[in-house]
Amino acid sequence: MEQKRRAPEERGYCVQKQKHGKECLADTYHNLSSSHSEQSVYPEGSFTNQPGLQHPFREAIPSHLWRGTTTRQSMNHNERFRMMHQSSRVLQLRPDTANEQEEEWGWLWESILPELNANFRKFRNQYDNDVTVWSPQGRIHQIEYAMEAVKQGSATVGLKSKTHAVLVALKRAQSELAAHQKKILHVDNHIGISIAGLTADARLLCNFMRQECLDSRFVFDRPLPVSRLVSLIGSKTQIPTQRYGRRPYGVGLLIAGYDDMGPHIFQTCPSANYFDCRAMSIGARSQSARTYLERHMSEFMECNLNELVKHGLRALRETLPAEQDLTTKNVSIGIVGKDLEFTIYDDDDVSPFLEGLEERPQRKAQPTQPADEPAEKADEPMEH
Repeated sequence: MEQKRRAPEERGYCVQKQKHGKECLADTYHNLSSSHSEQSVYPEGSFTNQPGLQHPFREAIPSHLWRGTTTRQSMNHNERFRMMHQSSRVLQLRPDTANEQEEEWGWLWESILPELNANFRKFRNQYDNDVTVWSPQGRIHQIEYAMEAVKQGSATVGLKSKTHAVLVALKRAQSELAAHQKKILHVDNHIGISIAGLTADARLLCNFMRQECLDSRFVFDRPLPVSRLVSLIGSKTQIPTQRYGRRPYGVGLLIAGYDDMGPHIFQTCPSANYFDCRAMSIGARSQSARTYLERHMSEFMECNLNELVKHGLRALRETLPAEQDLTTKNVSIGIVGKDLEFTIYDDDDVSPFLEGLEERPQRKAQPTQPADEPAEKADEPMEH
């Protein structure tokens, strides 16, 4: 027996006249509010029926929630709202409030918008997936993360006088069973670097610098100028900041060198910026060292070598906690200057410099007020 074809109205559709005079079939949907029992219709021409355009909630809500057929209406309002709330795609979409036919979605959007915005802030931003993605504020988060890696590295200090440039670095050990990692690396007879950040990236850049110095000696039969080498490092570190699928180098360098222009201290950053400095400190708690360098910067140019090294050690000591001090195991020194090739001092070689360094002043603990004393004594001046 041939089954009779039902009319559109009987199959859950409705026929509606458009302004252009054509009839269309539009899917009906059941209102999410339990207080509304009537069905609403989207006519042809709205974005629910146009190919390639969907209602903002269409892909976020399962089909059995969107189509309010009589066989699928057993799901209550709370379950519908929960499934809409769990959909992450709703966070990025918003209905077209300018369309008069979408007014029925207004109450729903106004009710869930504050909660959706609060949950959206809990997620990591969507602009830190790649180094080629800019945030609306004009920032590249991958580069900022690489800059944070430099701040997590152990501190290092660089300073110069008229005749010498000095690097002083704090070495770390993974555990008591491991040796301290090298923080000062030899590049050429007139150049050395100290690092803060990822050691693996530092070794790669150090090998590149050594190759450039060898090329200069082989081709031009002369040492490579320090400023030229730093510009090459800046060009190399910029490449991974502007290519898809790459990451910035997570290491900062202090470059000490001596050439025809005199001693130099350069700082390089993962952002490919580099700076010519008179004195600089990078790494963890380096702000304390920079404060010391700023206070005594006028003294550096007239210092001899021993005094310059002591200033570097004092600045580096400012980055340590109160219970720690500089020792031969955790300090490394690099020196380069006029008629002096770049030399690294480690372990026992550091002892002569530490012996001439005065002891670190201990901070006096403030006396606590006993519980049985009267409160009036708290106003008395404390001894300094």
